[in-house]
Amino acid sequence: MPTPALPRTVPRALLLGIGAGAALLAVFVLALLFWDRIVPAARQEIAHDAADQAAQLAEARSAILTGEPDADSVTLGKVAVDWIGQAPAVCGRVDIEEPQDSLDGEERFVFVDGQLTLESRDGSAAVDAKWRDVCDDV
Repeated sequence: MPTPALPRTVPRALLLGIGAGAALLAVFVLALLFWDRIVPAARQEIAHDAADQAAQLAEARSAILTGEPDADSVTLGKVAVDWIGQAPAVCGRVDIEEPQDSLDGEERFVFVDGQLTLESRDGSAAVDAKWRDVCDDV
């Protein structure tokens, strides 16, 4: 009795299965490379950016405390660090509690290039000008 012949679709299906398996293996290898190389670098960059932001916020808070030596407390409100090229700028709001507080609640401030512009000390017009220059996109 002769052996039945295989249909012509079997070799084609086998080739398609091998091709699909090879493609999935390539995707898996690329995913592993991505996970191994790119993800740790991105995590490290995020951690570095967070440390930079924390340092800039601490420097701005220190400048506020230095500029307002009579303050009983300094509470930062909504703040953001904006990078202007290589120079960081801290833009935000701060509530300064002091014995003779002229403002009730938060006031705006801009800290850039080591210089603090504070609404209660420098006036709203000065803060508005600085804010337009460095903080508008924040």
